[in-house]
Amino acid sequence: AGVTYDASAHNVMIVVTKANNATNALAANVTYDGADSLTVTNTYSPAKAHLEATKQFNDWGKAEKFEFQVSAKDGAPMPASDKAEATETARTAVFGDMTFETVGTYEYSIREVLPEGVDADHQTKDGITYDTSEHTATVTVTTNAQNALVATVTYDETSMAAPVFTNAYTTKGEGEIKTQKNLVGRDWATNDSFEFTVTPQAGAPAPERTKVTVTKGSADHTESFGKISFTEAGKSF
Repeated sequence: AGVTYDASAHNVMIVVTKANNATNALAANVTYDGADSLTVTNTYSPAKAHLEATKQFNDWGKAEKFEFQVSAKDGAPMPASDKAEATETARTAVFGDMTFETVGTYEYSIREVLPEGVDADHQTKDGITYDTSEHTATVTVTTNAQNALVATVTYDETSMAAPVFTNAYTTKGEGEIKTQKNLVGRDWATNDSFEFTVTPQAGAPAPERTKVTVTKGSADHTESFGKISFTEAGKSF
């Protein structure tokens, strides 16, 4: 398996001569295809295969990359690095080649490398819900009609496609800004009207409304600028 044999024929010639002297001794000279020696060359070619994992994410602006890790079962061959990355431009992480020298079945598991604090019970961090699943990969090494080693990769027992790990980004939370108007020294008149504006600073998210009017009819003389959606941790002004 995996060995290519040299099946060519070679000519071996032995020339026997007799000494032209009183000894009358015989001497033999051997040549191989006209040369002094013969080399028969066989070659061995192991099978190679690599594993993959695909990242599906709904908002690549919130992450630069995601990392995956592969582990082998029962001492199966490993790539040079057990980690590979997926990015927005290369969403399928590709692990390096693995070398297989014998026929057999080799099993692996692939999982996403999770940030600190994220696990099966707490899957969300900074608005990103991570895929904590683990997928299996099987490399089956056989020989073909030419006796060459051939490696075939399947995932989760039957699929030929790389497993998909799905992460989702959602709004981290909501806030609300309210303003209240108090009059000192007199009661509210029917036509009293006070206008307020809010201006986000330094790229802070805006509320539903940036302008409100407080009147006598406003409940508790208070008006809300509406909800504000926050997409990452931090302080907003």
